[in-house]
Amino acid sequence: MGLILIAVGSALPDLPTWNAVAVAFGAIVNPLLFVPQAWLPDITERLPYRALSVVSFTGVSGGLVAAAVKALGT
Repeated sequence: MGLILIAVGSALPDLPTWNAVAVAFGAIVNPLLFVPQAWLPDITERLPYRALSVVSFTGVSGGLVAAAVKALGT
């Protein structure tokens, strides 16, 4: 995920702030969601964990798609 952040930042230095925040949030939080599973295997059944997982996945996926659209438009 770090390489994704570096690549997007290098290729699109003028990326809108909201887009950069969405990509960065998702790229940082999404992998970190594996850490609680080491101690609480049933955490994936809890609603707050699932909600955060959906938000982080949507942030990185939607942010990268929006970045690609911006790159194609320039």
